[in-house]
Amino acid sequence: AAMAAPADYRIGFLVTYDSPTDPTVGTDTRATIGTLAPRDGSGGNRVLCVASGYNDPTAVAGGDVRTDNPAVGYLLSKYINTADDVTAAALAEVVKGAMDDHPEDQKLAWEALRQQHPDAVAPIEARMAELQSEAATYAGGYSTSPALGLNGSTGTASNLGVRAGSTWLSGYDTTVKLTGPAVFTATGTDTWTGATSDAAQTLEFTLTGPGTVGVSQSVTRLPARTYTYYPANGAYRIQNMVSGGPDTESASGNATLSADYAPTLGSAVGFKVYAQGETGTDHVTVRGGQPGVTTTATATVYGPLAKAPTAPP
Repeated sequence: AAMAAPADYRIGFLVTYDSPTDPTVGTDTRATIGTLAPRDGSGGNRVLCVASGYNDPTAVAGGDVRTDNPAVGYLLSKYINTADDVTAAALAEVVKGAMDDHPEDQKLAWEALRQQHPDAVAPIEARMAELQSEAATYAGGYSTSPALGLNGSTGTASNLGVRAGSTWLSGYDTTVKLTGPAVFTATGTDTWTGATSDAAQTLEFTLTGPGTVGVSQSVTRLPARTYTYYPANGAYRIQNMVSGGPDTESASGNATLSADYAPTLGSAVGFKVYAQGETGTDHVTVRGGQPGVTTTATATVYGPLAKAPTAPP
């Protein structure tokens, strides 16, 4: 619901039925299953009625933010601005099923849909099942848990992303930032921005000196756990309304690791006893040293020797 609503209205599926809510209306009750439209006072966001059988208001006022149903908050936040009529109708039925003030009217309108739009029923019911399953899997409880690893003068920031429970969520804005003596290989800076994936992500970095390296990750624009409820403001036969948000969720995490240098030496020969007259060579390597800094290594050779050992230039 933080997104601006499209200018078009989703008019949904028009049905007529005999409403028990107001007998004076009788068989002239008209309803649309899946009406999502902005109203004056809704901040440009679409709203959805939760009082079947009552009139659709031209304006809303006095909305209050609620968190009593994270699944409803998630679905409204993600789909209130859908451009698909089937999704709009499925969203309406799922939300109404959770909180409609007039379940009798809701049921009658749905039965009217079966009679008057039989071809629409199966796609809407299938989409309802998808939305309910998605909300059960993803709604709320987002977490990030980045990790750091070192390999000499390079390292990795791993386990990057965001999860709902154990499920990784893809397509959400994320920023990963290093602190201390390190830069990302991909950017040459201490910051990487991108999108989350449906699996854990890993970024490589290079150490620029000794010290403590930290990593932090933030993920934004996640579907909200909250929704906005607009009461009927006392007018006769005016629907209560709900909308997504008003805010989106975010998640963040961090980790630290000491990056003090501890150089190690390697020898191609190791320990060897040479025969008289045999020529000996060795190749010594240094790993884990500070980049750009000379590390002194000492090799000891025991004689008698025909001439003193020499190091390469």
